[in-house]
Amino acid sequence: NDTYVKKGNSVTDYLVKNHKNSLILAQDDSKIKNIDSQINKIPDNLNKKSTYVFISVGGNDLLDYALLTNDKNIDVVNEVFEKYEKKILELKKKFKFNLILTNIYYPKTGIFQYYDKTIKLWNSKLEIFANNYKIKLFKIDKLFNNKKYFTNHIEPSNFGSELLSTAILSLE
Repeated sequence: NDTYVKKGNSVTDYLVKNHKNSLILAQDDSKIKNIDSQINKIPDNLNKKSTYVFISVGGNDLLDYALLTNDKNIDVVNEVFEKYEKKILELKKKFKFNLILTNIYYPKTGIFQYYDKTIKLWNSKLEIFANNYKIKLFKIDKLFNNKKYFTNHIEPSNFGSELLSTAILSLE
C-alpha cells in the first residue's frame, strides 16, 4: 500500500521500522502467478524453520476476473482456489520456512463491498485448506472491520497499516 499512504505509514514502513529483519516482497496488484517471482527473491540462508513467510494473494485474481467478465459467479472461486492450492502445496514441499496464509478482508466502501459472498466463500475454503495441511492462517478479515482501516476503498490506510503490521509482529 506504499503508493496509497504517506511515506512512513505503509505496512512495509511499519514492519521494517519495528522488525529490522523484515524482507518485504509484496507488490501491488500481485496475483497467484506472481508468487514464484516474489518467493525466489528470498535469500537461500532464510530457507529455514525460523523464517516466517506470509502469503497474501487471491483477492486480485478474484477481483480481476469479476471486473473483466462482469461476473460475480461463485464458480470462479473454485477455479482460482485450485491454482492457489497447487501453488501453496508446491511451496510447502519445496521450502523449509514457515508459511502463514492470510485470508481476504471485506472492503467497506465502493464497488468492492459487493463481493462479500465471494470473499466469504474464499475464506471458508482457505480455512479448510489451512487446517487440512496444518498451515497457519492469519485472519486479517477480523482486523479490518472498520472503514477507517481503508484508503482508496480497498488498500490499508495509515491506521490499517499500523494495525496490520502490529498484528503480524505479534504472531512471532
